[in-house]
Amino acid sequence: PKIKAMQSDLFSKVLGKFDLIIFNPPYLPNHPKAKDIALDGGEKGYEIVERFLGQARHYLKQNGKILLLISTLTNRKHIERALAGQKFKFKIIKEKKMDFEKLFVYLIEA
Repeated sequence: PKIKAMQSDLFSKVLGKFDLIIFNPPYLPNHPKAKDIALDGGEKGYEIVERFLGQARHYLKQNGKILLLISTLTNRKHIERALAGQKFKFKIIKEKKMDFEKLFVYLIEA
């Protein structure tokens, strides 16, 4: 399989459609003193994920899938409502307990 990694503000530099999109988003609520943009998920922690979900369908091939990592530090119910609102089918396929959070991998289909 051909794999291509790129750096972009979500899909701003992306062309084409894909069989699989893997997204490990920043998911922590922002903090005025926070300096690490890789962790800053927006004011509530889920705004970046919402933007991604609003755009992702346009970049998936027919029968394409998304793997999305979400933490208990993010409002998971809000993310699941956003997925349902975008008419995505989704399920949790992996869970992992960490020291201060639990991580979930969602399999998402259009």
